[in-house]
Amino acid sequence: MFISAIIPAYNEEKTIADIINTIKQVDCIGEIVVVNDGSTDKTSAISKECGAVVLELPENMGKGAAAKAGLSVSKGDIILLLDADLVGLNSRHIKDLLVPVISGQ
Repeated sequence: MFISAIIPAYNEEKTIADIINTIKQVDCIGEIVVVNDGSTDKTSAISKECGAVVLELPENMGKGAAAKAGLSVSKGDIILLLDADLVGLNSRHIKDLLVPVISGQ
């Protein structure tokens, strides 16, 4: 089972690295896709530096459109959708979200 994390992001240069690095701590996640939703800051560059796949939207289209765009390029059997501006996210939170899905609950 392949798990993709999709992160719609608009001008989140201050938080995106922490989100990506936290996701990378969860071994069962095979892909991190950041959808840069028309950001004008360094969100895209930081995401690439952290090792995420980055999909660029030419203008801000909103979270729903960004999530849909991320789904179109992700390879996962399971999709984890996370906000780019979460504060205090840790690997336990991510595992708590995924375990019921992985186990079919």
